[in-house]
Amino acid sequence: MQTPKTTTSKKYPPFIRSHKVIKSFARQEKVFPKIGLKNCEKAFDLGEEQEIGILFYLDQLRQLLANEAANQVDSSYNDGYGWVYDQYLTVKEQFRAAIKTITDGLESNPRTFISQKNNKTTLILPVDLTAFEKQFVQGQDLFFVLRGIREIAGTPALGYAGYGPLALTRMDSLFGAMNSFENVLNVNDLKVVFSGSGGKGLWDLATMSMRGVSSCQRWGNKHAKALAGSMVDPYAGIIYITNNKKSRRGLKMIRRSVVRFVVHKTSRKPAILIERVYPHDYNGGMTDVVTLMAFRHFIKTKTKDKFPIIYGENRDEAQKYFIPLTAPVSELILTSSSRGRTPNEELSFRDSKIQYSKSPKYQDVSKLFTR
Repeated sequence: MQTPKTTTSKKYPPFIRSHKVIKSFARQEKVFPKIGLKNCEKAFDLGEEQEIGILFYLDQLRQLLANEAANQVDSSYNDGYGWVYDQYLTVKEQFRAAIKTITDGLESNPRTFISQKNNKTTLILPVDLTAFEKQFVQGQDLFFVLRGIREIAGTPALGYAGYGPLALTRMDSLFGAMNSFENVLNVNDLKVVFSGSGGKGLWDLATMSMRGVSSCQRWGNKHAKALAGSMVDPYAGIIYITNNKKSRRGLKMIRRSVVRFVVHKTSRKPAILIERVYPHDYNGGMTDVVTLMAFRHFIKTKTKDKFPIIYGENRDEAQKYFIPLTAPVSELILTSSSRGRTPNEELSFRDSKIQYSKSPKYQDVSKLFTR
């Protein structure tokens, strides 16, 4: 699909093409080309971020498994006539023991769970393990082992006294296509795209919830009004992963984040903030970790590692920064009531909760980073 040349195109919804502030600032300069982030794309790659991402994921996996094991408490109780013993006590004990072997290893030496052969990364079981009288051998795929443990622990008694079924919802979240380590890390023919200026930047921001990743900013949703804030803010862009398949409004986005140029509150030094990855996995799954690492690697490469890169989901870190207030955003705030809206309804939607603030040095993008 050809990108609309102006925001008055009928390809845009009425609330965008009739928006006076968007029309006034549609041709404004954005900061990103000045720092190396022109509209560009490259093959999906984690680069030096790969091991960092995998180790980060393994620590999340350790916490998930430890919580799952801790949740399997014994439930024996006295009903007034005597003790009623937990019929699944045996399976709980064996489940906790098997998971402890794995989580202890993940805590003490997580790198032993990583196997890299022929440029392909897999997670493996680094030791032999016995669970529920079943043998899992060193070198087996870690998710094969976890699935095996989960299936036995969740199966009604089949001749094994005391076995089955446990509710293991945390573990279940590991096995969907969204979180499969193999599915996410070793998919071929993906591209990372950055878009932050010109007609393409405006269009990609406006359609970020209309090309495969649905969110509260989908056209027709009340939060879609916040697209105006992202479009006019010279410090807002978008980065996404595409599988190169076409959608009605452009290349399909399978993962995306809004990218912001931000400034530290005390040092006044700039940084790049990556907002929440969408679609977001609220269980902290592999997809979010790998996507974030790919985005970080892309931005670091293009900007020659000149700026700190922070993730907006780290709220404590994000609140050390602010978005510089510029003329387009100020105009949006001042005129929102004339459109029957509050400023917050039209300002760029920020999962990070980062705020706008005045900063004379950064209020005029055209004067920054002179070429």
